[in-house]
Amino acid sequence: MLRSIADISKRCATINGYSSLLAAGGHIPSNESTAVVRARHITTVQKISSYDKNKASRRRRCLEHSHFRSTSAAATSTAEYDEENDVNYGGDKELLLNSSQPKVLKNTALTNPKKPRLQALRERLERDPPAQTFLSKPSSSDKISDSNSKSIHWKELLRQSTEAPPLQTSSVEEKQKLLVPQAAEQPGVLTDRFGRHHNYLRISLAERCNLRCTYCMPPEGVPLQPESYLLQTPEILSLAQHFQNHGVNKIRLTGGEPTLRKDLVTILQGLKDMGGFEELAITTNGVTLAKNLDSYLEAGLNRVNISLDTLHPEKFEELTRRPAGYFSKVWDAIEAATKIAPSELVTKINVVVMKGVNDHEVASFCELQQQFPNLHVRFIEYMPFTENGWKMDRWVPYKDLLQHLDQQDNVQLVKLPEVDPNDTTKWYTTAENYKQADAGAGGIGRIGFITSMSQPFCNTCNRLRLTSDGQIKVCLFDGNSTISLRDALREGATPEELGRLIQHALRKKHFSLGGHASPQEILEDSDSNRPMTLIGG
Repeated sequence: MLRSIADISKRCATINGYSSLLAAGGHIPSNESTAVVRARHITTVQKISSYDKNKASRRRRCLEHSHFRSTSAAATSTAEYDEENDVNYGGDKELLLNSSQPKVLKNTALTNPKKPRLQALRERLERDPPAQTFLSKPSSSDKISDSNSKSIHWKELLRQSTEAPPLQTSSVEEKQKLLVPQAAEQPGVLTDRFGRHHNYLRISLAERCNLRCTYCMPPEGVPLQPESYLLQTPEILSLAQHFQNHGVNKIRLTGGEPTLRKDLVTILQGLKDMGGFEELAITTNGVTLAKNLDSYLEAGLNRVNISLDTLHPEKFEELTRRPAGYFSKVWDAIEAATKIAPSELVTKINVVVMKGVNDHEVASFCELQQQFPNLHVRFIEYMPFTENGWKMDRWVPYKDLLQHLDQQDNVQLVKLPEVDPNDTTKWYTTAENYKQADAGAGGIGRIGFITSMSQPFCNTCNRLRLTSDGQIKVCLFDGNSTISLRDALREGATPEELGRLIQHALRKKHFSLGGHASPQEILEDSDSNRPMTLIGG
């Protein structure tokens, strides 16, 4: 009996090659006969079928040979799908019968030359072998990208940073500094050249996601890096501790989909045990949240944002490229989360609003507060990323939403005073909720608008991002200023060296929108950035 799926793959490749050879008018080698080849083919297919009782294990072994795996929507439309582990098995038998070395799931959509950033990433993952383990010391040829997108070793980057003259601020930048609220000097706190203090870190835990939202992921999918390229739990906690030592007191875990990370509870518990984090939050699509929520709460979670862009299952299927049945799983998560006292868990729904898609549902989302009095609902302006379908005529500025709610939907909102100057949300509440709260009754739920495009809030930005592969990203819209902290950490960088790398990234941070002047400019430069799912929301 064949020992492994790799043996089957090699045998099938040989058989398939002979079949192609005969079709082209060639000859089978003298030591093989047509009957033998056919017999082997039948036997091999039978052996493949015998593995059907343990499909997940078999397919994972097959995928271990891959340098990357595609999360293509095209592939998953006809493929079997393991929801729990988010593994797409796009025609695995076809893969085995047509490839002697199963490196990738074949999909012609993955080679679109019009997407240079994604294509370059795919080519690198195919060309470069994965690291052995997260504990292995990288070779001296390991590189990271500086702000000019040139490959450079992190130690060389430190040397250049030390030797570089102080940045000269322009007259425009001096005026921009005046827009930043004055804050007391805080030694050791991460501060950029405009005087903004950064105390909020968003850590992406995974590239994988069990939804394929249109505004987050290109239609052809994204290349996924080998697990050894991603930050491992000790590395995440080590970097979190470093950021905490420099003033970070808020952590949000994102993805991909963070709940697909098997060690999420361990990560949350590790962050909780550090002490000093006022907020331990996750942003999730909610598909698997309900069944694990109690474990997350016990491990320290105190805030959750659930992404949901429609209240109609059929529209949900269209937007997420996943079965409409997933909608009920997300709804279960909302119900479970809102049952928790807001003093223990703050629950928000995030809605990306797109004209002609779901803008007519805004009033219905506002009415959710009647069912869930403590639920916060936030409407997010549609933002341009790599191949996410953004167009100017699909973007709905928040003032248009307010006007429509007031004049067309008869939803009266009351503006709430600003409490946190770093809050990215403009908060309102319904007139009914406001009256009840004023009378000491009702819930605390609010209606919010995140105005990233129409009224950017960059002057009070206090956020840094750490991608799942360990790149520090100082702005959501800047694809050229990432620096790999993973490489430095794995090569034994000292805390002082890590601090200098982070500060080097911060001094390159632009004042607004990653250096772009408008949403259209962001769109035109989107190929230099990652898709949203690879950044971490």
